[in-house]
Amino acid sequence: MKKINFIKSYKKKFIGSVNLKNLSLPVIFNQDYKYLKKALKEKEVSTYGKYTKIFEKNLQKYVKSKYVISTINGSSAMQISMIATGIKENHEVLMPSFNYISNANAASNCGAVPHFVDCEEETFGVCPKKLIEYLNRISVKVGGKLINKKTKRIIKAIVLVYIFGHPPKMDELIAIAKRFKLIILEDAAEALGSYYKGKHAGTFGTIGTLSFNGNKIITTGGGGAVLTNSKKIADKIKKLSSNGRKFHRWKFIFDTKGYNYRLPSINSAMGISQLKNLNRIIKKNRSLFKEYMSFFNSNNEIKVQKEPKYSRSNYWLQTLVLNGKLSSKRDIIIKKFIKNQVEVRAGWDLLSETKMYKNCPKMKLENSKKLISRIINIPSRKILS
Repeated sequence: MKKINFIKSYKKKFIGSVNLKNLSLPVIFNQDYKYLKKALKEKEVSTYGKYTKIFEKNLQKYVKSKYVISTINGSSAMQISMIATGIKENHEVLMPSFNYISNANAASNCGAVPHFVDCEEETFGVCPKKLIEYLNRISVKVGGKLINKKTKRIIKAIVLVYIFGHPPKMDELIAIAKRFKLIILEDAAEALGSYYKGKHAGTFGTIGTLSFNGNKIITTGGGGAVLTNSKKIADKIKKLSSNGRKFHRWKFIFDTKGYNYRLPSINSAMGISQLKNLNRIIKKNRSLFKEYMSFFNSNNEIKVQKEPKYSRSNYWLQTLVLNGKLSSKRDIIIKKFIKNQVEVRAGWDLLSETKMYKNCPKMKLENSKKLISRIINIPSRKILS
């Protein structure tokens, strides 16, 4: 247990400069209050008002996507993205088992079946090598469609997730998706401000999604967005998120089933303000990563997860990966952190092991199983003056 004595020195080192009582506390600026007061004064509180249009336009410029449609959260963004791309009953959607549950829920709510694939330790994302070997073995192309030999269902799409803000190996994964004719859905909920080879997260596939939940790198209280370069899909998303309403200047025409998923103008007002400070927050996150690297450098049984090659990460959540004798001590270390009043958490449990999705198709998940028992997320926000 000698090697676990680093926790007290960690607290001593970072208390006062890092918010140790919260993993990812939102950074609220004085400017945010001004925007909120202005929205209230103008009674801009409802869905799709003036500030929603401005927020979407500013996001569009930042991420360089042709179309941006804001939503009430990241989960709703992914669900309507799946609907808009035609995912439905008798379809399977590939996604990492090491992944937040909202993606599996989105597929299930469309009538489709989540199909779990393995990750890799370098990026935390889908492992390209294992994926292509697996698809060659379990699937067959019939009439331009990819069919699961065992279930006879169509494997329609793949969800690529930017775990903790880090991009996966996009070049390799895009090539695999093209080869097998898979729709690419990017879950960039944690990756606003992250880039792969100079291109923003969420802008590679058919659709990308973002989240502005209270713990994300910027927040609108609750909120999300859909990114796409397709006008046809953007129009579908707008209609789906507006209760299926066909646009008309004064009539209410509903010609398809939809949802009330649009982001209110008052939330968007806060988003406009927060987005102005995004690069400042990322700069602090990247600085904190360097400090963590320096602090943990002397312990060869603890690795601070760094951005993958060719990537620039927002470092949304700073992450420790335990090795050697510490690899089986995750829960002991977490309890010691908490005892010292430092907020930490384990990674998510594998979706393939949840009660709802344990019977879904999956490949062998050796990497995921080895990884999740060794991950600890640690405080990730420096105190900004």
